[in-house]
Amino acid sequence: MEGLVTLEARLDEELGELETAKANFDAARAGIARGASARDAVLGAGKDAAERMEELDRRRLGVLARIRMVQEELMQSEKFGAVALMAGTSGVADVEFRHELLERLVIAEGKKIRQTLSDQRRLRIELVLDEASACHARRDACEAMEPANKAAYQVERGCACVRQCVKDVWLAIEGVSDAHLTLEKAGDAALFHADAALAAVADAERLVGAWYDEVDAHAGVRDAVSFGEGMDFSLPEDEFVEAWGSAIEAFYASRASTSGAMPLQGFGHEMALSAYRHHVDPRLCAAVSIVESGGGQTCIRPFNAWGWGAADSDPYGLAVEWGSFEEAIEAWHKGMVTSTSGLATAPTVSALGAVYCSSPAWGATVIEQMELISGFVR
Repeated sequence: MEGLVTLEARLDEELGELETAKANFDAARAGIARGASARDAVLGAGKDAAERMEELDRRRLGVLARIRMVQEELMQSEKFGAVALMAGTSGVADVEFRHELLERLVIAEGKKIRQTLSDQRRLRIELVLDEASACHARRDACEAMEPANKAAYQVERGCACVRQCVKDVWLAIEGVSDAHLTLEKAGDAALFHADAALAAVADAERLVGAWYDEVDAHAGVRDAVSFGEGMDFSLPEDEFVEAWGSAIEAFYASRASTSGAMPLQGFGHEMALSAYRHHVDPRLCAAVSIVESGGGQTCIRPFNAWGWGAADSDPYGLAVEWGSFEEAIEAWHKGMVTSTSGLATAPTVSALGAVYCSSPAWGATVIEQMELISGFVR
């Protein structure tokens, strides 16, 4: 009875910290919203200038095409066919006639070309200024989102802690139905308390999941297994792979300096490439490998550094075996996006952990590793 009361007190404490984390997260998002409209206006101005440039260029090319067409028609006309076009064999009247026709054409169309070129020069200046402003706006947006991301990850940690406490409560009340009536009532009350706590966790995860979707939308991403960094999968493949592959390699190197050599060190670019192709957060594969196997140090089956398939009922027997880390990395990413168990649709890392692993602490630990990887991005 005393142990159950202690657990309930701890659960209240964890819920209080979760509510505090949510309040901090709401405050961080409000700060971003205040500056979002200004940044969007700057980004939109750059896009509008670029579109106007394209339209002016189309107009200029159209005018030039008309000039060429009229020139060709003039050159093929009966009047021009009747005289030689070379100055040495043409009469003065013929040359003057040709010049007169071309001059009329230039007068008719040349003004449009001059105006278009003038507009283009002006817009080029605007475009350069807008692009510089947009670059600053994008950088400011990333910096502005960082506090909200950190606050979101703190909410995720709170969710994981509440889940762990709820699990402890469940374990404590097992068998209570056969115990004393007073203890049984206490167990029912604790179970009700635990269910309410899980409802609070689900609400927090929906809140954070909506933020992750918003961050992805800013990066032009949809339907990605991505958590808070706004992974830009529209980047050229080599640029994306170089940035995140190098960050993963630096992360593994840092871990190896204190935890010993890691078999997955050297596979960072393969992870980033597979993540790019499947639209999976490029930090996730490396982070999960640390939590599940210490970066490949203790694979449950050959080359399975992620505990893939290792259900509690028979972890070793059900775990998948692969022929190489390259094969494993590709299969793991593909499995994440094609899974029907809830992995592909989990709104947060905490929710992902509830499906991936029986340990409620899994999500918080993975979040910690993902944040470390982000710190190595140049």
